[in-house]
Amino acid sequence: MKRSGIGIITFPLSTSGTTPLSHLVAVMDALSDDLYLITGNEGYKAFRDDSRVTVFGVSHEYTESVLQKIARYVHAQVMMSRAVLKVGRDAGTWVFFIGGEGLVLPMLAAKVVGARTAIGLAGVPSRDPAAGDENLAGSLTLLSSINFRLADAIIVYSERIIADRGLEEYAPKIAVAHEHYLDFDLFCDAKPFEERQTLVGYVGRLSEVKGIFNLIEAIPGVLKERDDVTFVIVGEGPQRGRVEEYLAGYDLAGRVRLPGWVPHADLPGVLGDLKLLVVPSYSEGLPNVVLEAMACGTPVLATPVGSVPDIIRDGETGFLLQDNTPGRIADAILACLARPDLAEVAARGRDAVRGAFTFAEAVRKYRAALAAAEGKH
Repeated sequence: MKRSGIGIITFPLSTSGTTPLSHLVAVMDALSDDLYLITGNEGYKAFRDDSRVTVFGVSHEYTESVLQKIARYVHAQVMMSRAVLKVGRDAGTWVFFIGGEGLVLPMLAAKVVGARTAIGLAGVPSRDPAAGDENLAGSLTLLSSINFRLADAIIVYSERIIADRGLEEYAPKIAVAHEHYLDFDLFCDAKPFEERQTLVGYVGRLSEVKGIFNLIEAIPGVLKERDDVTFVIVGEGPQRGRVEEYLAGYDLAGRVRLPGWVPHADLPGVLGDLKLLVVPSYSEGLPNVVLEAMACGTPVLATPVGSVPDIIRDGETGFLLQDNTPGRIADAILACLARPDLAEVAARGRDAVRGAFTFAEAVRKYRAALAAAEGKH
């Protein structure tokens, strides 16, 4: 049974946020007769012509000035609040998604119109798009705590997140659900593992929180031990210049490719060429790229953050890093590539995600999570 009127709110997004948002839009479309979306930047561009949703665009420009950051953040919230008030009672539930946990003004606007509210935790507040850097981390933490108290439900990817985020006091209104699902016709092991070159990859935003420079600094240590390994670093972000400078200093241009951002539809070809994907993040929720790589029959080496340990069983369906220091990453890459059972690990990882990350399962879990929000309203 569908609900009449669901709204989604995100902070204005970068390109990397459009994939999880597109998944949530599809899930919410299956659950509602009318769907509203408040987003901005790349998020607005991605959905402004989408017939499934009524979209309200809020632009946001990033700046280095702390005062301007604050002013623009408040201005964006005011614009979002106006959109919530305009939709009024047509949206019975609002889901606050990427960057949404600190949006107190839109949360209050939703309360004014009598809507239910749910916060879908998809990131860490100190690293949210709203912050731009860590200067406003304390303020965002305060705003998040206010919203956690105001929300009718908090939706997390796994129970592990409750302790990781210190959310125990909100346990009665926490539900477990995720928007993740995979197109297994697109993300599949089209290229046999034994036919792949010894190519190690990274796919994601080139930013500090993703640990990209830790990986880059690990590369010389790997190449010192093995001359058959090459690397591909896919993505864009604030660390790109630093990455290029480091690689040039070690004369690694011939061993490391930097193709930039790759369209999502082309990712299966990238992931399906790899012998190993490395995800050295300091923090995560549940990275789409981990699931997509596993579906392509590519083993993943990742830090045990967020819900990653719920998906990767170390040595069985993938590999977990003890920490993401460059030395540890280099040693772990070499150990993974040397394993005689690497193809078997890849196959078990593929089978694990195929059974768990279907569209029907995502809809079922979110339906239950929204029912929890209704029960707490």
